[in-house]
Amino acid sequence: MKEVIVYKNLKDVRVSWEHKSNIEANSWTALYVNGVQVGADHNRDTTTYLEVSDDLSGIKVGDLIQIWGDHLDGIRIIRNMKIKFVEYINNVS
Repeated sequence: MKEVIVYKNLKDVRVSWEHKSNIEANSWTALYVNGVQVGADHNRDTTTYLEVSDDLSGIKVGDLIQIWGDHLDGIRIIRNMKIKFVEYINNVS
């Protein structure tokens, strides 16, 4: 599992990551917030990385953004977790 703690309120977020298995057998990953699945199951059955993403909204300070996964026979590998969002700053004086 990969996990990050959010330190600011975020309206719209895209979380992406890459995953693969170490053998040609089914593995899956999914996006969770605070232990509850909020994204789709992403299945992979080869030894090459696949980039996947899910969109979130309404993330609050202290929330945990997590990537969970499982593998039937081998090891699933998760890397390059990225959290993308837009922050608007009003510079009008």
